[in-house]
Amino acid sequence: MTLHILIKKEDLHPYLTSLQNVAAKKGSMSILGNVLIRTVDSGLELEATDLEIGIRHTVTATILEPGCVTLPAKKLHEVIRVIDADDIEIKEQDNNWVKITAGVSVYRMSGTACDEFPAFPSFEFDDSKEVNAKILEKMISKVIFAVAHDKESIRTLTGILLESGSDESDIFTKMVSSDGHRLSMFTSSEMSFSEQGNKKIIIPKKAGLEILKICENNRIIFIKLDSKKMIVKSNNSILIVSLMEGDYPDYNRVFSIIDKNNKIKVDKNILFNSLNKIILFTDDLYNSINLKIYNNKILLNSQNNEFGSAKDEINVEYSGDELNISYNCKYLIDILSNIDGDKLNIYIKDDNSPAYIESLSDVGFESVIMPIRI
Repeated sequence: MTLHILIKKEDLHPYLTSLQNVAAKKGSMSILGNVLIRTVDSGLELEATDLEIGIRHTVTATILEPGCVTLPAKKLHEVIRVIDADDIEIKEQDNNWVKITAGVSVYRMSGTACDEFPAFPSFEFDDSKEVNAKILEKMISKVIFAVAHDKESIRTLTGILLESGSDESDIFTKMVSSDGHRLSMFTSSEMSFSEQGNKKIIIPKKAGLEILKICENNRIIFIKLDSKKMIVKSNNSILIVSLMEGDYPDYNRVFSIIDKNNKIKVDKNILFNSLNKIILFTDDLYNSINLKIYNNKILLNSQNNEFGSAKDEINVEYSGDELNISYNCKYLIDILSNIDGDKLNIYIKDDNSPAYIESLSDVGFESVIMPIRI
């Protein structure tokens, strides 16, 4: 039997966006760059994997002929994205070639037989936990921007730490990210996995992005954690993640050196606008800016050896000793882009200290940025 279906673009395109992000971009198995398309009684199953993350979406479709085929994930996503018709016909032809028809547009794509595609990981979903998707979405979005790039020498920093347990009478879940130059943490007492035992796991960044997408489209999801896997399930999606091995660096050491005796009160939007002016003349590598903080003011300076320099000044509430310190401007902008509230407290002990940033309107979110040594 050869696959033949009719499907709405609005039902297919959002899931292909997710699948092409999961499908392996490189590797010895070229088929990992494909998405599997398979008819089932409930409609159409779409799968992708890079052998560390596996994702399956079930979508609505009209099945004219049951079947299964795999197609290049990136190219299929590009085709469906540019189609301007509402209705799409996908029909498998000889030798795994597939014809895609949408209005007057016709595409032919070379596919691969499904039996070459890795089997979806087996799983048991007993003892799963019902989770408020909006809380989880908030937690991940508050930290994912500070995750280290893949080239980071400490591999565990390329993931998100999830730590869940109890502290005296309180239950909590923390998510932590760091790239060694900045650290962000969000703590919630509205969510805990303590009934599955105290947990400390590291979620790959790629998986974190996919969990965000699932959370965006659901109010409730279900999660099961064990020592090696994380399974996330919604009404029409299943994500199975191989957790990262190794120990996450002790983030508490960073918070232990924070001194909250020297406080700067600042309007977030005013500081944000100033930083966006100053970053235009920073160097490309460190985005370094200098902050001179004194007499209820911050004087911001940046310099680029090729293009020139920039200065700006904003009013703040600060009466401590004069500070003269440099930070990565992009990192400051990232924090301000992800923190809620109009008023911020920034704590800087001295000219060699990290900056601790908090908002009283964003309970649970804490961020630290290390200074640049010049």
